[in-house]
Amino acid sequence: FKVNEAALSKIARGDQEPGGEYSEININDIEENPDNALYRELDTEEDIALLADDIRRAGLLHNLVVFPKTGFGGKYVLLSGERRLRALRLLVEQDKREQEEKQLPNRMSEWQKVQCKVVRNLTENEKVVYIDSANLQVRGGISNERVMRQAAARFVENLQKAPYNLSAAEAKKALKEVSPLNSRTIDKALSIQNDLNPDLRRLLDEEFLNRAECETYLRLTLE
Repeated sequence: FKVNEAALSKIARGDQEPGGEYSEININDIEENPDNALYRELDTEEDIALLADDIRRAGLLHNLVVFPKTGFGGKYVLLSGERRLRALRLLVEQDKREQEEKQLPNRMSEWQKVQCKVVRNLTENEKVVYIDSANLQVRGGISNERVMRQAAARFVENLQKAPYNLSAAEAKKALKEVSPLNSRTIDKALSIQNDLNPDLRRLLDEEFLNRAECETYLRLTLE
């Protein structure tokens, strides 16, 4: 079985967002996605503040993408746009603080409710692939080696599962298409993540070892 690459492009290559309807949603009803935790540490408070300034000046140029939270009516989980969501929360806090300082009547911030795209019927695997695809594209090469390595490995692994069912080679090709990573970087990242002794990989993650050292260790036997 070979997957249709046109279908893969809808999410894996990020050519377009998954289909869905638009709805105005209170940001208090949107939860951050645990699968995005891998990228969360890359964003500083300064980054979020700058984005909040941009949104206040130019508006929310790209909608948040969410899916309904199973078993919780009216609640949603974020699929795309965590930095935007954090910036919107900051804007709401700023508006609330301004009202208190100026003793203005309490009113809802214009950023409390925003237009979102609500998608449904994605498998759990499709959701994670979408998150990784979006981050790998928007964040470029990802300067943090550990995050880049773990993201690349997760993306390639999930593309080999349903509904994509790509071979390992096809999945690596898809990764190359959605990110600026070259084939050599991808191969090394996947080798370290999948083949390096777990104890050595933990030391690399904790920055006791560097990547060059670990590439050398890959060529050694356990003994």
